[in-house]
Amino acid sequence: KHVDLSLQPLRNSFYTGLETGENEFACVNACSYCIHSFLSGKPLQTLEAETEAFCKSFMSLKQETQFHYTEVFRQAMRSMMGLDGNPTKLVGEAFDADVLLPIKLAKEDKTSVFQIHFNSMFVSFWFGDFTKALAHSDQSLALIESVLAKFEVPNLYFYRALSALALAMDVTDKKLKKRYLKIANTGLKKLKVYAKYAPENYLHKVTIVKSQIALVENHLGQSRVHIDLAINQANEQSYTHEEALAYELGARAYFRFGMEDLGKYYLNHAFDLYRQWGASGKLDQLLESYPKYLSVINKSETYTLQYSLSDHSSSLSGLQLDVNTIIKASLSLSSEVELTKLLSNLLNVVIENAGAQKGALILVRDDGPYLEAVRDISTGYEDSLLAMPLADQDMVPVSVVKYVSRARQSFINNSFDKLTEFTHDNYIVETKPESMLSLPIINQGNLVGVLYLENNLTKNAFTPQRVELLTVLSSQMAVSINNALLYENLEQKVQDRTMELAAEKKKSDVLLANILPKEVAQELKDKGFTEPTQFEAVSVLFADFVGFTRASAEMTSKQLVDTLNSCFKSFDEIAETRNLEKIKTIGDSYMCAGGLPVANSTHAHDAVAAAFDILGAMEKFNAQSVENGIPKLEVRIGIHTGPLVAGVVGTTKFAYDIWGNTVNEASRLETTSEPGKINISEETYELVKDEFACTFRGSKMAKNLGEVKMFFVDDRHQS
Repeated sequence: KHVDLSLQPLRNSFYTGLETGENEFACVNACSYCIHSFLSGKPLQTLEAETEAFCKSFMSLKQETQFHYTEVFRQAMRSMMGLDGNPTKLVGEAFDADVLLPIKLAKEDKTSVFQIHFNSMFVSFWFGDFTKALAHSDQSLALIESVLAKFEVPNLYFYRALSALALAMDVTDKKLKKRYLKIANTGLKKLKVYAKYAPENYLHKVTIVKSQIALVENHLGQSRVHIDLAINQANEQSYTHEEALAYELGARAYFRFGMEDLGKYYLNHAFDLYRQWGASGKLDQLLESYPKYLSVINKSETYTLQYSLSDHSSSLSGLQLDVNTIIKASLSLSSEVELTKLLSNLLNVVIENAGAQKGALILVRDDGPYLEAVRDISTGYEDSLLAMPLADQDMVPVSVVKYVSRARQSFINNSFDKLTEFTHDNYIVETKPESMLSLPIINQGNLVGVLYLENNLTKNAFTPQRVELLTVLSSQMAVSINNALLYENLEQKVQDRTMELAAEKKKSDVLLANILPKEVAQELKDKGFTEPTQFEAVSVLFADFVGFTRASAEMTSKQLVDTLNSCFKSFDEIAETRNLEKIKTIGDSYMCAGGLPVANSTHAHDAVAAAFDILGAMEKFNAQSVENGIPKLEVRIGIHTGPLVAGVVGTTKFAYDIWGNTVNEASRLETTSEPGKINISEETYELVKDEFACTFRGSKMAKNLGEVKMFFVDDRHQS
């Protein structure tokens, strides 16, 4: 069927996207899957729960756009299910159009505004408010450019055409009738183009519109042919909701022309199909509109229906079930997507409706069957977090569960005295249950699990009616369990992915912190860029090895790299300790600065103190390295204080750097210094002279700077 071919890949791509880190596109596809499934007539109870699970994932992945798009459609689903008050208003648990439409209009979010009007049109049409539906379709049509190439577009033309035709049925104003027919024919023309390329999705829509145009023009015979053809076309492609619509339109036509028996026949088929779709709200509307024609209403005003169990191993043999019970139980199961809560709900539902004292659920996992949940009302014991291998437990009969799993058919015994099978099972020998029932839970041919029930007090506890009720509910159990397992897997993947992203973020933060000052790194993360900063007073320190080229000739390449790494690593530690910012290394030169990225008043003192620490570190290094055959290395240091500009350069490999004459002068002070000496400028001297003993060297020539007053720092202590 077209659903498997066109929608399943969309659903699967969500998980593929999460696995590959494409979270945004994963959520876009999941949103499309939910919308397409809804407009294709997928069962609403299953779809609404699945859609809610996806929406929770969208929010956890911070994909708010897809969250809001999808929630509009989920609210329309809930309207069709009759869950939130007035079904023609998109106001309820998932979405509040009264609140959000003005916000979306103010933000000029055209796509969201379209989706709101489109879904308002959709629910208004289904619940018979055709004037409102046509008005919303006008609003949607004005915004159609915002949703080009989406599945909503052909559906807009379809429901717009049918809304106009419904209004045209009884209108007496010829001009107005002509307008309605023009709208319908425009939609029909569009739908014919779509049907040419995708008849599976659109041919039945074309035929339905044709049937209503013929009816407006009083051609009942022609309309009947189109209705029956549309029913077959929609049925072949599993468009359950639009097959139901075709039956309902046929019923209206027959009632219109006084053919009540035919109308009743078509209306009952429509009712049954709407039930299959899960549109409880629509069922209520039909019961209110056609109370005398629907045979499914009894004296107590509860729904009863004939159920066919063609998908199961037994049939209902003509028995009628209370649909209120089934709907209540189904809603209880379909409304929960968290596995532990679902299993608890499931056991409550089946024990309540089956007359059991004890219930247990076994799920089939990849590595075998597991006892997942047990409830015993006679002892008060309840646990839905067991996850216990079937072979390791003593709360259910293993042999019975294995038989049901293997045979995929139910087992029932209503008297322990008459039990002829499984009499050697340890559990049965010890507990001697009077009544036992176990049935498989199957979804799309796959065994999902096994339900086990027992009653130790009563013979014949599990009547045929109760067994039939559980058999009907087993399909919903299977779907709900699958959805919960899917959601559990999804939540785990989201958690795993979140942890992976957190770990990657931590790595990138650490890497960024090693490259940039933390304040600059934070600005870059917050803004995506950094602003260059002017500093009025910064002390720049240059350190360079004297005769390093000559010394390196006596080392191996490994010794050379290890030596630089060891020295520069100790310089990094000193700079950090002395509140200096490492700027960069250039060959065998090292540059750092005090007073940035956050300005302070101690930068000159910090730089001179760091210089003494560097000289001390080199004394220790040389004492150890000479013993290992490494030539002695001496360092020359220069420091200058003045204004400069600091900032980040590069787009792929960031670098925090400084520019200005202050940098150049610090470099010249280093080149005119002497081995083992700290050479500072007059500007630096004025800031540290009260703390360090210094010797004036006189004015020395510095390249490109002319004569510069220089001082050697002699003592680390105050003079």
